[in-house]
Amino acid sequence: MTLMTIFVSLKRSVWVLLIGITFSSAYAQNVDGLGFAEAVPLHRAPPVYPRSELINGNAGMAEIEFMVDETGQVFAPRILRSTAASFESATLAAVKLYRYEPARFDGKAVQSRSAMII
Repeated sequence: MTLMTIFVSLKRSVWVLLIGITFSSAYAQNVDGLGFAEAVPLHRAPPVYPRSELINGNAGMAEIEFMVDETGQVFAPRILRSTAASFESATLAAVKLYRYEPARFDGKAVQSRSAMII
């Protein structure tokens, strides 16, 4: 029995568990070989999209880049690209409310850059 056959034969509930484990491990603050640990999200809230876009059934996406300071506060967010300009302000407002466990270098909190698609 090959590994692929085993994965295909797994029940849906097992797949959900595996996916949950994968996503939860993404939030662990792993230290690389140089002593750097990335910032870890503590609080994220989804953007509140413009009501007119929701009524029209339009979904939106924005790729955003921002900095996280030594206290875990987000600053200097900027939109890299988006599906519509109307989603950009909602995305910027939401990201400014995010909180992180700051990145660390040799155990000391440092500023870091992060990017994501919302």
